[in-house]
Amino acid sequence: MIAVALLGLALLVDGHHPLPAAPSAAPCDAALASLRAVLRSGSRPQRLRALVLLTRCSARVDWAPLLVDPDGHIRHAATLHSLRRIGVEDHRWEVALRRSSRLQRAAILRIRRARRMALEREAR
Repeated sequence: MIAVALLGLALLVDGHHPLPAAPSAAPCDAALASLRAVLRSGSRPQRLRALVLLTRCSARVDWAPLLVDPDGHIRHAATLHSLRRIGVEDHRWEVALRRSSRLQRAAILRIRRARRMALEREAR
């Protein structure tokens, strides 16, 4: 029960305090409903933290509505998540770059560069 309370407390903090790295299955299962509720209607920091916790809990997240969310930060987080799952030569990288702000483009290019470097290391 303490772990569930810690997950809830992690959502209430709007600062840069660390989130649990790998929550165990029981607290994740108990907190899924509240995490999803916060993802739908919380403040921006709470929504971003709920999204991180849901992914760390390996919970199913419906990314489609997040890709068209009115909040640009949520859209950016969803875009980065979707780009991590496609190949480096996919056309969706260029689409994401065209639709992003300058700072978001830098994050997208960093991810793409890291993916290319990882592929090159594997090829050696």
